[in-house]
Amino acid sequence: MSMATFRDGNTLSTKIHYRNKHNQECLGHRGRRGNHCTETEGGKSIWQTAYKMRCQSCGHVYGANGCDVWQRKCPSPHFSPGAVMIAEDFGP
Repeated sequence: MSMATFRDGNTLSTKIHYRNKHNQECLGHRGRRGNHCTETEGGKSIWQTAYKMRCQSCGHVYGANGCDVWQRKCPSPHFSPGAVMIAEDFGP
């Protein structure tokens, strides 16, 4: 599968077209790493996947970690520290 193709995630909230309670729509992922990491009991680091998101209220497009999709709010018009800035992955 091409890196240009956006894909569904493994949970309901990371499926393409999922909308959370803040009217933010998940547009899928390209397999890129987000900016949030957790560590397992064995010491292994697990990075979140970065998802493309779109605000259904204003049309702003931004990135979010998979673990945050269900609760994200639109970061526009001000930068939100929780937003994953991966604009080069969004493409046309």
